[in-house]
Formats: sequence, C-alpha cells, structure tokens
Amino acid sequence: MNTADYQKPEVHLRDYLRVLYRRKWPALAVFVITVAVAVVRALLVPPAYRATTRILIEKVQTQSIGANAPMYNIWDPDFYSTQVQIIRSAATAERAARELAADAGFRQSFRGTAAGASRGSDPGLLATELAAMIRMGITATPEKDSKIVTIDYVSAEPALAARIVNGVVKAYVDQLFEMKMSYSRYAIEWMTGQAREEGARLAQAERDLQSFMKAKDILGMESRVGVSPERLSELGLELTRAETRRRELEPVYQRLAAIAEDPAAAETISAVVKDEGFSAVKAQQLKAEQNLAELSRKYGAKHPAMVLARQEIEALEKRKIAEIRRIVLSAKSELELAAAREDDLRLRLSSGRGDAVAANEKLVRYEELKRAVDTNRQFYETLMARAKEESLNQQLQGVQVYTLEPAVVPRAPDGPRTARTILLGLVLGLVGGVGMALFVEYLDNTVRSAEDLELKTGVPVLGVIPPAGSRGTGIDMAMLKEPRQPVAESYRALRTSIILSSDDGPPGSLLVTSTAPEEGKTATAVNLAVGLAQSGYSVLLVDADMRKPRIDAIFGLSNEQGLSTALRGIAPPAPVEVGLPNLKVLTSGPAPENPSELLGSKRMDELLQELCAVYDTVVVDSPPFLTVADGLVLARKIDAMLVIVRSERSTYDGVKRGLKALRDISVRPLGLVLNAYDEKRSGAYYYYHQHYYQKSDGEKGKKTSKSSSTRT
Repeated sequence: MNTADYQKPEVHLRDYLRVLYRRKWPALAVFVITVAVAVVRALLVPPAYRATTRILIEKVQTQSIGANAPMYNIWDPDFYSTQVQIIRSAATAERAARELAADAGFRQSFRGTAAGASRGSDPGLLATELAAMIRMGITATPEKDSKIVTIDYVSAEPALAARIVNGVVKAYVDQLFEMKMSYSRYAIEWMTGQAREEGARLAQAERDLQSFMKAKDILGMESRVGVSPERLSELGLELTRAETRRRELEPVYQRLAAIAEDPAAAETISAVVKDEGFSAVKAQQLKAEQNLAELSRKYGAKHPAMVLARQEIEALEKRKIAEIRRIVLSAKSELELAAAREDDLRLRLSSGRGDAVAANEKLVRYEELKRAVDTNRQFYETLMARAKEESLNQQLQGVQVYTLEPAVVPRAPDGPRTARTILLGLVLGLVGGVGMALFVEYLDNTVRSAEDLELKTGVPVLGVIPPAGSRGTGIDMAMLKEPRQPVAESYRALRTSIILSSDDGPPGSLLVTSTAPEEGKTATAVNLAVGLAQSGYSVLLVDADMRKPRIDAIFGLSNEQGLSTALRGIAPPAPVEVGLPNLKVLTSGPAPENPSELLGSKRMDELLQELCAVYDTVVVDSPPFLTVADGLVLARKIDAMLVIVRSERSTYDGVKRGLKALRDISVRPLGLVLNAYDEKRSGAYYYYHQHYYQKSDGEKGKKTSKSSSTRT
C-alpha cells in the first residue's frame, strides 16, 4: 500500500474537539492567565477621566507672487493628517508643558500626580515630565466629512486632563504661527541678499552704459539732423522699433479679431483687461452681480428689483461687448499706424544705409548695454517687491483654528469599563487557549492515532494496543494473566489480523521489531506468540535480541543456551516448553561479541528453515533496527515483519526513517502496531474496551469476548 493510495480524510469539528481535549491543560492555562490578567486590570486600575475639546481647522491660501508659495496647499488631501501629527508632536507637547509649568497655580493645584510630585521643584523639570505625559496621553482624531478635530486626554485627575487639553490647543495655535514666522523670516533674508547682489550688478551695468555713451558720443549723434550717419542710425533704430511694434500688434489684433464676440475669452487678453473703459464696465458688472446676489436672498426671481438687477447685468454685458469691439478697432488702427510708420522709416533709411553702418554698430552696442541695465533693474525691483510683500504676509496665518467646545472638567470617569474588560478577557482567553492547543498540537510530532499513522506512512496499522490497566500485573503476559482485559483483547485482534493477512494463515516466520528501544516489541512478540498458540498453531518464540534479551526473564527460563550457542555450533537449538500447549521458546543464549554477524550468517538461514519446517509459525523478537543492524539483517530472512510504534513516544520522522531503511533493502513490513494507545489522552470520547470488559468481569461466562474496535 502506498501513501498515494490514501486520501486525506475530511477534517470535522470533532477532530478539533479531540485536539482541544488532548491539549486541555496548556489551553486552560492560557485561558486562566488571560482572564486573571483581565480581572486584575479591571479591578485594580484606578478610574480615568477623559477631557475633550473640538476645534475647527481651516486652510487659508495666501496670495503671493513669485516663488513664495503658501504654507499649505488648499488641495492637499493629507492636510488634516498633517495637523494631527503637529498636535501630537514633541514640539507642541513641550510648548504646552512649558506654559503649564510656568503657572504657579497649576504647580500647586495637583497632588499625587506628576505635576503634584514635582510641586515646588524646578519648572524646567516639571515641564519635561508634563511633556512626556502629554505625548503619551494626547489623542487627536479628525471627524469624518468635516473640518473638525477632536482632542482628548485621559488622566486620573479630571482637572489636570482639562488643563492639558486646553493647553495643547493653545500650544498648537502658537506652534503654527511660529512655523509661519520662521518660514517668512528665512524667505525675507534670502530675497534681501539676492536684492543686494542684483543691485550691485545693476550699478555696474549702468556705469558701463554711461561709459560707452560718453566714449561713442551717443548723445551728440542723437542730436544731429539730416542724413548723417548718426541720423541714419537713429532712423534705423526707429525702424527697428516700428517693426517690433508692428509685430507685437499683429498677433494681438488677430487674437482680438478672432474673439471679438466672446467676452469670456476676451477677458484672458491683457490688452482688454488693462483697458480703462473695459475695466470700468467690468467693475460695474461685478457690482451689479453682487447686488443681484444680495437681492436674491430677500426676493424671488420675479420680484421687480430682481428683474431690474438682471436687466442691468444684461445691459452691462452688452456694453462690455461694445467695449471689446472698440478695443479691436483701436488695435486695428494702431496696427495700421505702426505699419505706415514702418514703411516711412524704411523709405527714408534706404538712401543712406551705407553711410550709417558705423553708427548702427554703435547703437547695437548701446542697446545691448541698455537691455542689461533694464533687465537688472527689473530683477532688482521684483526682489525688493517680494521682500516687502513677504514682510506683510508674515503677519497672516496660513491655518486658522477656532475652538468650538473648550475642554471642561469631566464629572464622571471614562474608565475602566470592568464588565467589558472581563468579557474581553474571556474572549481573548478562549481564543488564546484554542490557539495554544492548536499550536502545541502542531509542534507535537509524536504518533497519536492509527488513522494519522496510516495516512502519513502508507503502511496499514494491523493493531492498536492500549496501555496496561492499573489493576494488571504488566503487559508482557497480558494474554495469560489478564485474558479478559482490553489489552489481551487487542492482542487477539492483532492475531486475527495477521492470520487473515494471508489465505494460508499466519506467515511461517514473523519478525517483531521497532525503530527505537522501549516501544513494546518484546511484549508484543510474547503476547502474539501466546495468542497464536491459543488458536491452535504450533508456535516457536525466538529471542533474537542478543544485546538486551528479556524473553527468558519473562518466562523465568535459563539463558545459558539458546540462539547464540546454536548459531556458533556450541549446542543444537533446544526450544523450551513454557507450560502452554503449542508454544515453545528459544532464548537468546549468552551475549556474543558479534550478534549482527551471527544473525546474518548462513547458519541462521539454515536454522530458520529447520524451525519453520517443525513449527507453524516462528515469532522472532529482534533489537530496534534503527539502533543496531540486527533487525535489518533479520528482515531479509523472515517471511513477514511487524513494526511496533509507541503512541506519544515514537515520532513520525522516526517511523518514516525506519520504513525508508526497509525500502532501501527491499523489505516491506506486513503492517504497523500502535502500542500504548490511550483513548482518553488521545481525545476520543468512547472507551469501548474498558467499559465492556469492566462489566464482563462480574458476568464471567455470560458473554463472549467482543472484538476490539481496532482498525485492521
């Protein structure tokens, strides 16, 4: 039978109940400890008072030019999470602690608290203690779908809790203002330094321009008239300006002409926005819209005042369109004038261009220096304007905080909630106990049931032997001395399984061994031999464990001669009768120096053939085959093999290693025997053998022995 021949059984609730029953003590220990801790905590923890305040936090988007961005982005999705972190920060806690510690009345108001313990001490030390208390106890929670944040603090002193919560709110507001001021001061210092550098560059550019104009006599050239090179240069400069002006006006006019009938698009053009007439109409329109909004709060849509207000807005909208058309016509006229001036200048310049080359070169250089001056001046003026604006903005707060509900001294304690704590302890203890039971069961690798043993090894379990009863004299002779006890009946069931394993009855030779010592192989061999003999088979029990023989002591026989002397040729094999029909015993004999070599010798093969010819079954008890090689040597010579596995001692790893060792020598055991299997300890809820046979002890002869519930 292979492991693949088995299908993993479905896990039922009763399987978990068996695990809990089997591991009840560690589970109960975890349950009791958890419940005890919960009860102690519920009864010994002093009452705690919770002080609460609710504050409204709003973002304010500051208006600033250039690189001076607002401190908080109005679209920041993490804004309130950031504010909660600031409220719970060390800086806010230390600020609140310093302000509270500086209050002499606060230091003298509380005894038995951290503040009271430090009363009269250094305020700095008190502030440090308070800061640690605030950081550990303060909580801030944003309320869902609102701008409100709830701040709580729990303390054994109700007045202390209220003072701390209110102090934290004040410290939070001060902390926000300090952060804003710190940022503004840094920005002002940076922009002021940049303005100084740009001022120095502007002064140098102006000096270079003045030196160039003086050296090239630019002022003299500009004052001349006629066709002199100076005048031609002036005309060329004017022509350049005229061309530039015309090119600037062309796209403006084209864009204005394209959106002349679209007021909303026209308002995006600077030429329209800067026009005084348009601005005046726009201002009137905004005022009219505000008036309409105010009237709408008082009157309905059909009220005369509302009708007049909407008519006024429509009239202003028409005036706005008229102003846009006027601006378009003005731009067109300006473009035509610029083009005409450009043509005139080009005509006047065409005749004397050759003579004005030198003057043009001077003017190009002049314009270059002049542009440098203009650029530096513009940058300098922008920096100065930003510095002045930041000086004003630093007085504005980026975040506005309003206290909706100041903290008051709580009248009733908030905790501990004794019933809930104990109930939680019961639930956690139950869960923990179940978890501990399952965990211990998971770590336990010992064999505990025949079902798992078959499933994990792929070898059938032919018998399950319970431990010896407390009334018994031992398990070694259970078949003879306690024939009506569950142990004896289990051996009879094992005997039946072996007999039925073959059509010809029990095997001619049967090796009984185990993977490790003290797993019950000798007791199984003795009782199995007795059971087969009671069934009418002639049986020879051979003790092949020459290292630690026990069969001679069990039957009270002499061990001076036996298997070892027969294999060494000292004396012929002499099986001894033990007073039970059909059963003889061949002891191990004196311990030899080389038992493995004797058991693996040709003489052993001959001896087994001789004994099998005389007896129906030869039951051989051998040493554990993972401990010494004797068992593996005999396994190749015996017809069938039983491997004894002790419940709660043998491990699955050990059993699997033993079966692998047998497969390596091409030996397949007839089956496994689970020894010392305690149904109570395993978690089973029925004790079939014990109940039946305890009852039968008082009714001898009235009932026949009932077969064990052992799996075969």
